[in-house]
Amino acid sequence: MKYLKKLFVIWLILCSYFPAFAQMRTQTLTLNPGWNAVYFEVQPQPEQSEIVFQGLPVKSVWAWNRQFSSVQFIEDMNTIVPERPEWLTYFSKNSGQAFLTNLFKIQGGKAYLINIDSPTPVTLTINGTASLPSFEWMQDSFNLAGFNIKPDTITVKQFFSHSSAHKNQPVYQLDKSGSWNLLDESAFIQPGESYWVYSKGTSTYYGTCFPVLEQGKSLDFGTLLNEQVLRIINFSATENTIKIQTNSSEISTKRKHSVSTNSSTLKYFSDAEQKWLDFSDTLSITIPPNSETAIRFGANIKNSTTRSNEVTKDYLNISDLQGTYYNIPISVNKVQTDKYGLWLGTAIINKVSCPSCKDETTPVETGSEFQMRLIIHVDETGQARLLQQVTLLWKPGTVEPDSENPDLNILKKPGEYVLITDDSLINEYSGSAVRDNKLAGRRLSSAAFSFPEPIPMTGTLNSKLRCSITIDEDAPLNPFKHKFHPDHDNLNAQFKPFDKKNKTFIKESYTFVRNINLTFTTVPLNGVTESAWGTTLIGGEYRETIEGVHRKDIYVEGIFELRLISCISRLNDGK
Repeated sequence: MKYLKKLFVIWLILCSYFPAFAQMRTQTLTLNPGWNAVYFEVQPQPEQSEIVFQGLPVKSVWAWNRQFSSVQFIEDMNTIVPERPEWLTYFSKNSGQAFLTNLFKIQGGKAYLINIDSPTPVTLTINGTASLPSFEWMQDSFNLAGFNIKPDTITVKQFFSHSSAHKNQPVYQLDKSGSWNLLDESAFIQPGESYWVYSKGTSTYYGTCFPVLEQGKSLDFGTLLNEQVLRIINFSATENTIKIQTNSSEISTKRKHSVSTNSSTLKYFSDAEQKWLDFSDTLSITIPPNSETAIRFGANIKNSTTRSNEVTKDYLNISDLQGTYYNIPISVNKVQTDKYGLWLGTAIINKVSCPSCKDETTPVETGSEFQMRLIIHVDETGQARLLQQVTLLWKPGTVEPDSENPDLNILKKPGEYVLITDDSLINEYSGSAVRDNKLAGRRLSSAAFSFPEPIPMTGTLNSKLRCSITIDEDAPLNPFKHKFHPDHDNLNAQFKPFDKKNKTFIKESYTFVRNINLTFTTVPLNGVTESAWGTTLIGGEYRETIEGVHRKDIYVEGIFELRLISCISRLNDGK
């Protein structure tokens, strides 16, 4: 449903957040005495320069800050100096030049020049998460760049022949003396190394294939975001076969790239079979020359019985036969099977019975659809309640004096978000968001209902839920009653209540009952397939019988969908 797409913004506000710490990976680089041109495939964690290089005899680290100016070529490393806008530099604290440091963090997917003060080679071990290339080519200039490539698999000529901006353009490699030499076109491009590569015109080329994600640089699946589309671009002029695997092994540039499969994390949508399939072993796809394909990936969490803050961590490995490869982190926040929390969705009414027709109990299709919002809360016991409105507020934490230092307050209980349906409690809490420079709560409501208190529902989520809503003739929210209309105010000509014992009493409004039945289905009824179905997205058939509006009951039918937008298990803070 189009309406449900808007729930992502609401979810960002309401849903509890859990950290998605991707699995740590390792890249090992051998640094020779003097200058080294390296390429980081891994995003270091922590990323501070002084931590990444601690314990190593590093004199300086340089990163090309290419947005300021293009470069024709730097032949001798002894000619570069700090405090120039085209370079960011790091000097160790023990160096007399430490005050010149302006390279405070190291980014994965980038190239660096590292100067080692040691008579023998040293080893740099980078712990972190895999990272895609994060630089942009500067046109008509040399660029310091590295590539995700398997060792000894593709030559300079073969690698750059697929890009018009780099084909037949010079590529320079740093030697052990600190000088840059023109690289022979028959030499292999190596992982973990960086090169000066000339770009004639604009370029988006990083290899014979390249993955592009809709959001960020990882496949993160949370409470709401259960799908991501992965585009894979084939930059080669020939048909390219792409191999996709899940991978939990470490990266090392000293050995060939290896993968170990794990099929428990992902599922993907098969266009051929038009359904979601579990991702297992290896998925191979063939992409035509200079074109791309898109794959829908989803989190395989349907059968999970873990709490929602448990995270599955893995990697998606993408490679082709020409040696290009990438590792994309996968993070899945698993959800609990009891599905407690706040569910928000829509019922689409498309059938209503006709009391004056021969078959007065069978709903018939309407000329147009009617949509109404559904808000349902489920507590940890599985008790579901239909809500007319709910407000997200913040409950501040509490402090207490420190036993060792009474003048110092320490946190006793951290603050938390709360869901409030009782307006009399609102003043006890603070706002959950800033609006017009003031703290305010986030309120959700449904104009389709008028009851003041949550309505308990019988049955269970993902099976059947039922409830009855009785609106008394004198209820202030009865739609038949109108405070400012003399024919619908339940008052006599003198604007006084009718004496109901008087036989001349004429009802001006009516008591009516809405009997609501939600029957959940295993597949979506609207034909839209989402990997989240059955976990954080559920739905099925909507049926309602309305008594009292007409002398005959009115029968209503349609479909509904609900999405889990908050994992808060209590209403009104348990009061």
